[in-house]
Amino acid sequence: MTKRKFVWIGVVALLGAALWGLWTLGRLPECKNHAGMDIRPVVEAAARQNGLSPALVMAVIWKESRMKSNCVGKAGELGLMQVMPIAAEEWRRVHPGQKVDSRTLREPEDNVKIGCWYLAWCGAHWKKRSCPEILQLAEYNAGYGHVKKWIPKDPTKPVTLDMLPESVQSYVTQVLEQKVHFEKLMAETAQSDEWLLKN
Repeated sequence: MTKRKFVWIGVVALLGAALWGLWTLGRLPECKNHAGMDIRPVVEAAARQNGLSPALVMAVIWKESRMKSNCVGKAGELGLMQVMPIAAEEWRRVHPGQKVDSRTLREPEDNVKIGCWYLAWCGAHWKKRSCPEILQLAEYNAGYGHVKKWIPKDPTKPVTLDMLPESVQSYVTQVLEQKVHFEKLMAETAQSDEWLLKN
């Protein structure tokens, strides 16, 4: 082979690798955890039970743990939804007789059930405010006390994303962007499932 052919083969290989890299970077996460388990049924059931959008829950899971059910955060957050021990205690207080410990919080079903309850609980605080979903996510990320300090006390005053610290703005923005992705992905998957059932 001539030198020119080697150069062309190298250029084509590099171009192919670059295109593959761009394609995989542009791809967004699927509805599976790190073990390959499709967590969509778990998410849909827990979201429905708590009046949440399944796509929002998937987006929170993506942001919090990147779909890793064994994920442990710096402050002791656990599992797919990075449930804090204090959130698990709140859930246990409302659901007496239910056992919750660090082992059960690593189980996808229990973690998503408690995480969805807590996310809905966060949302209940802001229903009468402008931008309730932004405030719900800000509270899930930073806690009620912090959010209350960052926004106007008067509930009639508008709330904007720039009232939140940059790290919380980034969290909320990323979750809402992923929510759009998961809405599309879940709609496409539902259409595929429907097609399979018909054929």
